[in-house]
Amino acid sequence: MSLAPDSATSIRRRLLIFLLPSLTLLMLAGVYTNYRAAMLFVQAAYDRRLGDSALALTTHVKVAGREIHVDAAPQARPSEGTGRSELASPLYYSILGPGGRVLAGNPQLPTTQPGSTNPTYADARLGARELRVATYRLPTTAGTVTINVAEAADSRARPGRFILASTWLMDFIQVDVTLLLVWIAVHLALKPLTAVRRQIEARSARELRPLEIAAVPAEVRPLVDALNLLFEMLSEAAHSQRRFVADTAHQLRTPIAGLLGHLELLMREPDAAPLQSRLAALHSELTRLAHSANQLLALARADPSRISQTTSR
Repeated sequence: MSLAPDSATSIRRRLLIFLLPSLTLLMLAGVYTNYRAAMLFVQAAYDRRLGDSALALTTHVKVAGREIHVDAAPQARPSEGTGRSELASPLYYSILGPGGRVLAGNPQLPTTQPGSTNPTYADARLGARELRVATYRLPTTAGTVTINVAEAADSRARPGRFILASTWLMDFIQVDVTLLLVWIAVHLALKPLTAVRRQIEARSARELRPLEIAAVPAEVRPLVDALNLLFEMLSEAAHSQRRFVADTAHQLRTPIAGLLGHLELLMREPDAAPLQSRLAALHSELTRLAHSANQLLALARADPSRISQTTSR
């Protein structure tokens, strides 16, 4: 009995082919989910930085009676085009007095709409650039002072790309490690089956003794028990066949011997002289039949495993 030597490898290969698309889809979903979740924290951290910067600018606002002064250096208006501009700086600002009068900074910076929180945040555009703006409203005795702090939205793309690349790399490594662990686990799980296979391969085609179960793990015990039950059924069938052949051969010997005796007496009769050639041929065939019956009986008693070969001829 021989099993395919690469059956375990084939099982592992089919399992990996089945798992790879599923794990790939899970990896892509995980990358997207982790990226979106991480970007929420990044956006929150950058917004908090803008808000803190706006709060820091409140220390430069001085109120004297109805007059509001800013002791910060005014910010130049950003240049348009591709040259270096103020927008290339990490942060830039504008400070507006009551009525929207520009006290300092960039007069082109947009102001976010009032909200339930202070400061408020919004996305805006300034020329061709995307901005993230934080607006803090400072109430004073001379009126409300509006402080806007902004940064280019693309400055947040660098941590986003880093998060995406690191998330992709980690999930890719996790998928590879998972597939490797699955390969190793399947290899270890199939070891008992491989041992049973080798035990079966070492047998002859006519050996029906039960398999050894002393060293068989509990996971494989039902399979080995089923094989031993099959071997027991085959052994009983072979035993029945052997008993039938032995009984048949034994029952044939007596009538064949009687036929041979009567035939030999007939051959001695003078009246049977014209039929001697036919009687001799019949005697020869009966002798061969008797010899075959004796052989079957001898084989049934001496080597039961050879009966199947003898009867199949």
